[in-house]
Amino acid sequence: MSYIRDFGPAGISATWSLTIEEQFYLVAPAIIFFLPRCFLWPALIAVGLMSIAARSICFALYPENVYAPYVLTPLRLDGLSAGGLIAIAYRSPKWCTIESRKSLLLTAMIVLLGIAPFYTWFLHSEIAHQVLYHFGHSYLTVLYSLALLNILTRSGTVATSWLRSPAMIGVGAISYSLYLFHTPFKGIFFIAAGHPESFRSWTDGLLLFLALLSTFAFCAALYWIVERPAQKLGKSFSYSTTKSPCHRACQKQERPFELSQQTVDWPHQ
Repeated sequence: MSYIRDFGPAGISATWSLTIEEQFYLVAPAIIFFLPRCFLWPALIAVGLMSIAARSICFALYPENVYAPYVLTPLRLDGLSAGGLIAIAYRSPKWCTIESRKSLLLTAMIVLLGIAPFYTWFLHSEIAHQVLYHFGHSYLTVLYSLALLNILTRSGTVATSWLRSPAMIGVGAISYSLYLFHTPFKGIFFIAAGHPESFRSWTDGLLLFLALLSTFAFCAALYWIVERPAQKLGKSFSYSTTKSPCHRACQKQERPFELSQQTVDWPHQ
């Protein structure tokens, strides 16, 4: 996409993010296994910051190619690094410190949400790409990270009870499939009706509604026929918890984490 400077056919335009994630999943497990845990979070911070800098520099040097900073994996690693940092924090004793700062996390998220209307306005201005690549993606990474932290620190409370509803659980189970397949289904319905993909009439609204229903039905069937059996198959295997020799370098630092894990796991044994 960066080479041809186009997202390609609308029906498969969402695959740019799938490519980034698959490349990340191919590399990340090896890094997590071989890199000592005490070096993992500094490495994620470094990767995230370098990705932000590289994205901004890439656009500054090649402003005519607005696709490269959007779709190239090395330039979009800040969000994935932030997710990795949250996962590490959630499994460490330091999570209690984060939970004690719920008010601060909520305030920070509200402040960033207050910027959203201005950010959206700039995306429709003449400097849209400058705002997006020098600020926008980093802004969204921080905003989404704060949203996730606020949800996790309030897990099991009334504030997040709506996320535990059967409807939200069901949508969550097929959410990524919905993201991947909504564009092909929209294209199929509009092509069949001989309409351009736009919302200008009640007919267009009906086509969008039918495409949405079809997408939900297809993704639900895909989950029960393919994804759920695959998940069960994966859980049927046992995995060794033996650490790589490289992790011995952080053995002393990991002891509190190991003890906390044993304390948590003991009632279930």
